[in-house]
Amino acid sequence: TVDVSNATPANWTFTCINTEIGCYSHFTIKNVGSAMTFWDGWRMQSLTGIALTPLSIAIHPDLIAIDPAYRGTLQTEVWNDKNHLYLTYVTLGATTHTVIYMYDFALNAWAKWTGMKAECLATLYDEDTDTYHVCTGGSDGKAYKLWSGTNDNGTAITSYATTKSFPMAGIEYMKFLQWGYAVLQASGNWTIQFGTAINENNNYTYNDISLNGAGFILGTSILGTGILGGNSL
Repeated sequence: TVDVSNATPANWTFTCINTEIGCYSHFTIKNVGSAMTFWDGWRMQSLTGIALTPLSIAIHPDLIAIDPAYRGTLQTEVWNDKNHLYLTYVTLGATTHTVIYMYDFALNAWAKWTGMKAECLATLYDEDTDTYHVCTGGSDGKAYKLWSGTNDNGTAITSYATTKSFPMAGIEYMKFLQWGYAVLQASGNWTIQFGTAINENNNYTYNDISLNGAGFILGTSILGTGILGGNSL
């Protein structure tokens, strides 16, 4: 670190904080309030003063599985509210960034999106609406604005939503799922397949939902009395 409170270069002082942990990708160095976040090759770290706090315990299995050749390509971006950190990386066996994790500083939790095109991340300010947007640059040479809605353009699409991943901690971080709501905007007489699973085990329970305006129940059961992903709730 460098103390730049005195702008005279001769008065700058360098202090070694840690000789075992360093930054593995300069694309991950971001300021969040009084802290600085960075990727050390194994974990996302938060540095406040001289205190280091690991942020990525909950997603550690994913991060340690990254091909060593791509460990230096991780990138992060901080959204405008300074409460969310976005991270993108190359999954094992892949060559492009297709996964985005979002870290919620208030909840100490991560949310995951797959199938993304995110070789780079950026936040852009929209003067017309006075809002910030998270954007990515894909390997196809195109720029994408995230979280702006989805249009299938007449072709079937697949969309996933996951609850946040919490670290092992106190009871306040335990998940209790009692009700689940899927809000769908109908555009014609179509059928959508709705699947649920837990713990990313890919063992989904599927139900067909009609979008013709009629109400529906997930299969013949109600969340809380049935089985989701092979595990009773």
